[in-house]
Amino acid sequence: MLTGILVLALLKVGISALDFWGKFPQPAKVMEPREVHAQDRSEPPPTPPAPEPGPESSPSPAPLDETILTPEMVAHIKEQKEMLAKREQELAEREAYLRQMEKEIEGRLKELIALQEKIQKAQEEIRAYREEKEQARSAQIRSLARIYGNMKPKQAGQLMQNMENDLVVKIIALMKADQAAKILASMDVKKAATISKALSSR
Repeated sequence: MLTGILVLALLKVGISALDFWGKFPQPAKVMEPREVHAQDRSEPPPTPPAPEPGPESSPSPAPLDETILTPEMVAHIKEQKEMLAKREQELAEREAYLRQMEKEIEGRLKELIALQEKIQKAQEEIRAYREEKEQARSAQIRSLARIYGNMKPKQAGQLMQNMENDLVVKIIALMKADQAAKILASMDVKKAATISKALSSR
């Protein structure tokens, strides 16, 4: 009987002690060395932040990830490349054509310059020939003027009657006034009037 009472008293004291002990905060759990090493292996140290790029450095473009291209995008890129290649080919052909045309134009220009030089040379030759011919004609007319001036006026007038009026005018223009008057007086009246009119207009 006494023993039972003591057991009950001890149980009450133990329960009261447990209740009292539970009211205090429990100490932190001390980790075993193996647990510390395991935690070190599972949590790697934080990586330091990357340095910020300077004002002159530019970020390199990220490579194109072909895995994200759809078939439509691939087809479009291929089409654009083909169009660009075709355009470059057309430009190359155009440039070659223009170079060929430039060579042909230069060749024709040289031919035109050579032809122009030939024409200029021919014109100079014609001019020289005309001057020479005119000088010879003038010398011939002066010679005829001396010949007809030494003739008798009646004889000279008869010879000049059948000559062209322009030639008669040039011959008489080189004679002295009295000689010309005598020759005109011996000529046909109509012929003499035409020659006189031409002489007055010179």
